[in-house]
Amino acid sequence: MKKVVIASTNAAKVDGVRLGFTRMFPDETFDFQSVKASSNVPDQPWGRDQTLQGAKNRVAHARTLVPTADFWVTNESGVEEFDDALYIVNWVVVFDGTVWSKTLTASFELPPHVADYVRSGMEVTQGFEAVFGPAAAKDGIAGIGHLSAGNIPRAELIAMAVVTALIPFKNSDLYITDKSVAA
Repeated sequence: MKKVVIASTNAAKVDGVRLGFTRMFPDETFDFQSVKASSNVPDQPWGRDQTLQGAKNRVAHARTLVPTADFWVTNESGVEEFDDALYIVNWVVVFDGTVWSKTLTASFELPPHVADYVRSGMEVTQGFEAVFGPAAAKDGIAGIGHLSAGNIPRAELIAMAVVTALIPFKNSDLYITDKSVAA
């Protein structure tokens, strides 16, 4: 059994990681443990670099909380300004103690009213709640679920990125030629 430490206690993130690992390695058994890990970036990360740093920081903190595992993994959500619009950007980071793998989820544009709230200092979750009501971020499908009419729950969005982040581990003979791969 392989131990996977998820550097978040957010239900959608935990479910997304579980889905991704079990899809990518259907013949493996996993012991998933979620921990509350700090990102050490603002509550609302801005831009890909800050969002990626938050994900790496969560993994590093999770390793101090649970130092022995086969994988440490997280998803960090942020926003990015592009072409006068605000987009959701999510990094998934997987670390096996030696090799880092990182990938982005699919991105989507925030509705202008939600983006206005975020630009004024709110977190994306708060912006969605202000526009769609208090259940908008707490019902398991999150903003992407509401905007996609339930077709893409947040856990599913994360699961797809977890699968792509696991590609180097599934195909280590193609990707991991030097175990000193840096973050």
